[in-house]
Amino acid sequence: MRGYGSQSAVAPLRRCLLRRPSWDSKREEDWQKTWGYDRKPELERAQAEHDRFANTLRDCGVQVDYLQGEADGLFDAVFAHDRALITDEGAIILRSGKPTRQGESALMEKGLRSLDIPIIYSMESPMTADGGDFLWLNSNLLLAGYSYRSNAAREDEFVNLMSGLGVEVRSAPVPHWTGTGDVMHLTSFISLVDSDLAVAYRKIMAVETVEFLQKQGISFVDVSDDEFDMGLGANVLAVAPRKCLMLKDYPKVREDLEAAGAEVMVFSGEEISHNMKGGATCMTLALMRDY
Repeated sequence: MRGYGSQSAVAPLRRCLLRRPSWDSKREEDWQKTWGYDRKPELERAQAEHDRFANTLRDCGVQVDYLQGEADGLFDAVFAHDRALITDEGAIILRSGKPTRQGESALMEKGLRSLDIPIIYSMESPMTADGGDFLWLNSNLLLAGYSYRSNAAREDEFVNLMSGLGVEVRSAPVPHWTGTGDVMHLTSFISLVDSDLAVAYRKIMAVETVEFLQKQGISFVDVSDDEFDMGLGANVLAVAPRKCLMLKDYPKVREDLEAAGAEVMVFSGEEISHNMKGGATCMTLALMRDY
């Protein structure tokens, strides 16, 4: 049985790849300037939070694999979702537009090969992309954010590669927000929880993107200003259609999702999420979904 293929954001998740927090805790860094964290993360606390997160996925029947290998100095490697795009033919290794994250690509390529997942393409300069700027609308349609981290949506080489796989790439502009030093991905303001339902902060979405999604039959659970300003209110991981996992700190999003018929599970992430700025989607590279 093939152990990969994930051209969906919402189909039942069967297998995923995580990167357990691992770094030299004595390393001196400018956490705000270099990584954008509020403070130096506490390794043991981050690991405990991550372990509970992984166990929640296992409780949903998801096989959890781990990205192995030395990653001292690659603190954001815990956000495995950003380093690859998994297709039915194999993996596309992504190259971040953030220089301090570019070393993660080799780590991801080695890790996926060890899991017998073929590498069909590896991005090289000047092309850039983070997984957080991709959103599968269905198995043949990929929404691709154009951001300070990702220019692949505007590159013929990437568009032609995906076309050869039978996938249409639709470019979606990502707002400037607070500038190049902050993290703003496509999935910072939209997540799909079913083929026809998205969690979104539409106030910063381009009209063309909103109208395109509506034409695809997608309706919205809108994130409030307060919960978006907290940082991760729109970052929700679907483990199956209308069954999702999100941070516990967004009660209004949870209430509205449940009113829309979704089952919502929550996790705690003071270190791995609020401090290090990544949600459930960011930490999870879906390797295989049933669709």
